[in-house]
Amino acid sequence: MEYELHTNEKLDKQPISELFAKRKTINKDDEAAMTELTSQIIAELVMNTTFIAPVQLGESSGDEQAVTFRLIQSPQGVRYFPVFTSSEDLETWEELGKTDTVHMTYDGYAELIKNNDAMGGIAVNPFSDNWMVDRRLVLQWYERKSLILNGYASHTITSDSRYEFIELSSDELRDKLIAAAKNQPKIKTIRLRGINLEGRDGFIAVVDVEGDRSGVFQELGNAARDLLGDKQLHIVLFDSDFGKLAAEGVEPIYSK
Repeated sequence: MEYELHTNEKLDKQPISELFAKRKTINKDDEAAMTELTSQIIAELVMNTTFIAPVQLGESSGDEQAVTFRLIQSPQGVRYFPVFTSSEDLETWEELGKTDTVHMTYDGYAELIKNNDAMGGIAVNPFSDNWMVDRRLVLQWYERKSLILNGYASHTITSDSRYEFIELSSDELRDKLIAAAKNQPKIKTIRLRGINLEGRDGFIAVVDVEGDRSGVFQELGNAARDLLGDKQLHIVLFDSDFGKLAAEGVEPIYSK
């Protein structure tokens, strides 16, 4: 999990606080300015911000610490992680009372949401700035961050994902992935096909890995990075449910 056990440590204001303050004063009718500011907030939120999370800490065992996250619920009964960008913002939850805290990354929340279909998303500073992000956007932004940093995205298809397999090919991408696979003895097979995911065309590589997958996705992502242009490369494991679906009827481009 991507949280750091800075247990009950204070978190000072960060650059995103200035962006939220600007949001309160900007002319809402200035569409271009609002769009630019929203883009800045999203980038800062996803790429750079540390959050302070209200939690209940349980017993610890060695390096493991039991952590239960405090949640909030919408009038419709949807549960959200309340995420706070400073200790000062956490204090705006007047009914919270005394609580333990840990520091969290955006990636940590995205992983928690990805692995729990019942979670509706995150509410950033819900008792002041009240920036609500539903689970679909949380995961989209998480995937985009992976594409920026790693050159690939390990995507989880959720119940509300929109996708279809399409005819799309690239000999250069195929050759680069094959060359990268030869440097990774863990890779047994790779299948490559086109996919339109959430309205964006790209490629999906279905990878059959023997043993630990560490380093495999990074190797393939680095190989593909400069060839994708405005496309995306999604990498899934062959033994996952969606991996099996995506691999159906597709011959491997690489076999060990």
